[in-house]
Amino acid sequence: MNKNVWMTSPVMPAELQTEWQVLHEGKCQRGVWRRFNEDKFGMFIHWGLYSIPSGRWDGREVWGMGEWIMWHGNIPRADYAALARQLDPDKFNAAEWIGLAKLAGMKYVVVTAKHHDGFALWPSRCSTFNIAEASPCKINILDELYAECQKQRLGFGLYYSHVIDWHDGWEGEGGTPDADPTAERDRKKSNPMNTWDPANVTRRDYFEKKAYPQVRELLERYPKLYSLWFDYWYLGKYLNPPEAFRFYKLVTELQPDCLVNSRMDGHQDRHTLGDYITAGDDMILDPDQPMPWESPGTLNNTWGYSERSTDWKSRDELIHFLVSIISRGGNYLLNIGPRPDGSIPEETFTCFRHIGDWMRVNGEAVYGTSAWRIDKEGDSVSRFGGTLERDEKGFKAAFTSRDLWFTAKGDAVYVIGLVWPADGKVIVHSLAGQNVKSVGLLGAAQPLAWAMTDTGLAATLPTVGLGTIGFVLRANVIQ
Repeated sequence: MNKNVWMTSPVMPAELQTEWQVLHEGKCQRGVWRRFNEDKFGMFIHWGLYSIPSGRWDGREVWGMGEWIMWHGNIPRADYAALARQLDPDKFNAAEWIGLAKLAGMKYVVVTAKHHDGFALWPSRCSTFNIAEASPCKINILDELYAECQKQRLGFGLYYSHVIDWHDGWEGEGGTPDADPTAERDRKKSNPMNTWDPANVTRRDYFEKKAYPQVRELLERYPKLYSLWFDYWYLGKYLNPPEAFRFYKLVTELQPDCLVNSRMDGHQDRHTLGDYITAGDDMILDPDQPMPWESPGTLNNTWGYSERSTDWKSRDELIHFLVSIISRGGNYLLNIGPRPDGSIPEETFTCFRHIGDWMRVNGEAVYGTSAWRIDKEGDSVSRFGGTLERDEKGFKAAFTSRDLWFTAKGDAVYVIGLVWPADGKVIVHSLAGQNVKSVGLLGAAQPLAWAMTDTGLAATLPTVGLGTIGFVLRANVIQ
């Protein structure tokens, strides 16, 4: 599908929009957009130098997410760069990392090739600040993950921080780092650049000598990319429309079927020159979006590994996120943060096993589906205020068997409940007046007792659950 009828942005020059439309429409016609929209579920991987301090610097805990420790701690470039000498992930196992995605039922993977700290996880020709030249690591991490994704038939995407680079970038403008955590929170990343120990480089030099050339390197080194996931935007402050579009054009000319996310230029702005919309971190967009969208989410309250972040999401919270996203037509990109030695925390395996158990029974209601005419019925109200809000307030949503979410595929409407009713009775009010021809329970072989009433679809579930959270009904509706 292509709903891009809104591309009349007041901030994008008309000629860029026209050129973008031609390139983007080519992807739509070749089914690349549809593939992404049908895959629904992917794995994010944040791993790099920031994994080594694990949330602490010089014996003190540094407030903030692990991968932002250099910025939150105002760490000098030379001191931070010295971490590379410790990077030796002797427990890294590409098959294990990618196998984790398969375990959870994911269809694609996105790996941080270069985060905001500027460290490249491949042997870049543009900067010696890379895993091959600055560290003792003998493993080509990205090459192995790329090969493993091809072996296990998963899409392979790369994250690239194109605007922020605390090692080789410029200092931006406005704002002054403050060691006080309250002041840092209030500042809300108004200037996310390196202002405490900036490199002697101009904005133009950074783009021309590092950002554009490194993106080209990645596209040439990994010729079958699923996506390039750019991060950070500030269109008009740090990046202007022609500069943003140059990233998109570079990607699309070298790999016509590689998708580009909206943070290349505009975050979740509807006037993006990307191929799909990226929601804010741990946020969920409203159902009526003009193009496919994706929500990146954490397993705890950080992306890169941090010893202090032990507030792991429960099975119910994770599946609630997944269900809420797909019922609104989005994709879920769920992150893992391996330890500096390459090992994966056991809590991560536990989380992914829970999701995998649910997906093996109910994946039909996820893959290839779209939003139905409404996303949910029921009394509960969920808040998706982002990673920081979740860190501060936790997860407090409470569900009942009356809370139901919906997806659709063909003539099927999927009714997703997260609570098995004590009496086995389910009433689906939103199906009232629909011409339902059959109803089944995913994961159950036996027929289901059901009837259409004035108040909706009434179904009786088996007395025993299916061994995972909740239930999913498939109602086939005659259009």
